[in-house]
Order: sequence, then C-alpha cells, then structure tokens
Amino acid sequence: MFVKPGPQPDDRDRQLVVRGPNGRVLSPIGENVPDTQFWNRRLRDGDVVAAEDASAAPAPDQGAAP
Repeated sequence: MFVKPGPQPDDRDRQLVVRGPNGRVLSPIGENVPDTQFWNRRLRDGDVVAAEDASAAPAPDQGAAP
C-alpha cells in the first residue's frame, strides 16, 4: 500500500512527521509500506493518507512518430 504523511491538524499546509515501526521517518513524497495493523491504524487515525504511487503510473503516451 502506498501512503503519504497526513496534514498537521493546526496547519493543513504542512505534513506530519511520521515514523514507521522501525523508527525510520516516512518520506514526504510517500512510499510503499506493508499492509499491516500498524499502518492501517496510522490510516484510520489520519497520520497518513492513501495515495497513488507516481513512479508506478504509466508514462505519458508520446504518440507514434509519423
């Protein structure tokens, strides 16, 4: 599952600093995390938000050369 840090409650323009169960900080651009109870709680509590993985998106179609 791909998640990004959620917004701070007092300043919605800034993201929360979220640490994983191993103590490492979640990247502000988001990252793939395992679908575990820990990350599902973070989603439920609003600490992270589900997002689309930009690197997994298909490349824009450049069109066929004539």
